[in-house]
Amino acid sequence: MMLILLPGTYEVSAQESFRLPPKMVGPPVAYLEKMKVSDTSRPLSQAEKHELCRLFAKAYVISVRKHGQDYLLQTSAPIYRLLVTNFPDISAREGEGGSVIFLAAIMKFFNASPEYKVDVVKVLREGITPENCQH
Repeated sequence: MMLILLPGTYEVSAQESFRLPPKMVGPPVAYLEKMKVSDTSRPLSQAEKHELCRLFAKAYVISVRKHGQDYLLQTSAPIYRLLVTNFPDISAREGEGGSVIFLAAIMKFFNASPEYKVDVVKVLREGITPENCQH
């Protein structure tokens, strides 16, 4: 899966990667909310699920280490709707009447799963620091 960069949007489809752009200005949540997903109801393969987990884990780690805070993600964002399609139990962690979710809540969801905790640990061990938050 590759990420197609368009002015202001980020397309995700079956041949694309779940990745943040290498040079980000501002918090990762802004990029997550701009990502376009061709089919938010598409079931992902196991490999894609792990990649999606790492995308959200990396967004959280960069948010905390570079910007010093967690961020809210709009649940209407296509990338989040794809996440809910493939991990429906995550919606229980939404706040504000279901319109937003903290990146930390997504991270905790994956960290609580033995299958996906390995992805969270992998991201945490990447050595992301405030100085090198670009990946």
